[in-house]
Amino acid sequence: MEFTKMEGAGNDFILIDAGNGMQDLPALARRICHRHFGIGADGVLLLLPSERADLHGDPQQRRQQAQCAAMASAASLYTHMKRKYRRQ
Repeated sequence: MEFTKMEGAGNDFILIDAGNGMQDLPALARRICHRHFGIGADGVLLLLPSERADLHGDPQQRRQQAQCAAMASAASLYTHMKRKYRRQ
């Protein structure tokens, strides 16, 4: 599985470009976010194809506005950089 780890506003996230989706995301997120036995992160961003920009996440995480803004920023930067380097 390919992933990108990004940091924003003191929060770190694992971005997974899932394409067609993934099975059992909650279990995967718990394993890879563990700081000692996984990659270590505050959350997972699963990027899926879409016609518009949507941010769906754990309702508990959405309540934390700074973290939500950092997630949106990380996703935006990731998609911008991926598109930029694909064109070259």
